[in-house]
Amino acid sequence: MSGLVNLVSIRFSNHLLDASTGQPKRKVYVTQGDPDQDWAKWKLVDRGGHHILESIRFPQHYLDASEGKPGKGNVYVTRGNSEQDWAQWKIIPIFHPPLNRSSLFLSSSGNPDQDALCSVIRSFWKEVTPQDRVCLVGLFDAKGSTLSELRDGPMFRCVKEAASEVARDLNLQQPDEWVYRFGRTFTQDEVSRCQKRCETKGSILVVLGGNTYALAHGMAKVPQLAQFIRRSVRDGNLLYTSFSAGTCFAGATTQIAVDPVEDLEGNPISMIKDGLKVCNLIFRPHSNQAGHAKGREIEQMIKDRTLTTDHGEKITRPVIYLRDNPKDVYAVVHGQVHPSSRILAPSLYPLPFMSPVVVGADTKKVCKFWLQGRCKRGLQCQYPHKVCPHFVVADINKVCKYWLQGRCKKGLQCQYPHKVRKPQQPCKNGANCPFAHVPAAP
Repeated sequence: MSGLVNLVSIRFSNHLLDASTGQPKRKVYVTQGDPDQDWAKWKLVDRGGHHILESIRFPQHYLDASEGKPGKGNVYVTRGNSEQDWAQWKIIPIFHPPLNRSSLFLSSSGNPDQDALCSVIRSFWKEVTPQDRVCLVGLFDAKGSTLSELRDGPMFRCVKEAASEVARDLNLQQPDEWVYRFGRTFTQDEVSRCQKRCETKGSILVVLGGNTYALAHGMAKVPQLAQFIRRSVRDGNLLYTSFSAGTCFAGATTQIAVDPVEDLEGNPISMIKDGLKVCNLIFRPHSNQAGHAKGREIEQMIKDRTLTTDHGEKITRPVIYLRDNPKDVYAVVHGQVHPSSRILAPSLYPLPFMSPVVVGADTKKVCKFWLQGRCKRGLQCQYPHKVCPHFVVADINKVCKYWLQGRCKKGLQCQYPHKVRKPQQPCKNGANCPFAHVPAAP
């Protein structure tokens, strides 16, 4: 790799690295100016995996980090031996993870809101515009029922009926139906066929499990399929729908479940803590108006920093509470919370993939650029983009709803306030709150 480059600041797009001093051991400047000027151009010379940055105007003047100190900015132009490591730099491409386009319909009840389900399927198909006949794929790991009984049962049937109705409305072919179970005996051909049917753009996955841990145990037997499903949902090609145990399994951890840790035959198994992670929240279905005892237990574990993954990593994600009555749903289409969503708590609906939350004092360090409506890092930002519900004014309609979700594009030009009021009483979660604590409005 060699050639001419400008070294341009990311934050300040017209700020260029400037070698115009041209003297050994002189600081290099950042200058606003014309990128076509030779002082702003550098030669990128390959040195077997490392690169030398040589000034165009001043040959043999190399960018030198020998006296650089973090936070001091002491980078120099030095005339010297380019083979020395002080003159060599790694050119590391910045990895930008692909945008998350997850589409989900997560219900608490086995008899979900049919209108909401139709609305989500319609929005999903309008986004992906299926070109081929899509598939309705059922993954079942429920006890005491045959595959044919589960296929004809109310949960699978409600998705089938909703998909058929929307297909007629949009003049699409009726979906093909296929069902699988991996918690018991299966063949590799079944795994391959299941994956092939999930590959069809616009297909719908129906995940049912009478026991969250049995479901996780069954999917652990087909890790490549689980990984494929996760990737297809995140890429926006596959709609994940689930009920009860399948809803628990969709999130960051299965530990929210109250099921016995046993397989489909009732035999004890090792707990698989990791969920499928098509969404990095935690879902507690079958909650009531008071919430759910298991949800509170998990929230306490998050505060105590004792909730971990199978690999021992700390989990700090909000718990989403879903009721059977009314028929609560957490629905997402292409990475954005769908209007049909209705949950018990929290009062602000988190996006399916949030920036990592650091439990501790740092949660109060809200991204100042997001507060101004102009953060460009989105989900990759290291600072929180979420407001603690405790800080929201009583009339939430007076606050920009897109700003609360971290996605207002109008910034300072927005007609709705980008400020919330500091509450009279402090948030009971304090520094352990998984949402951002923002400054009080002036």
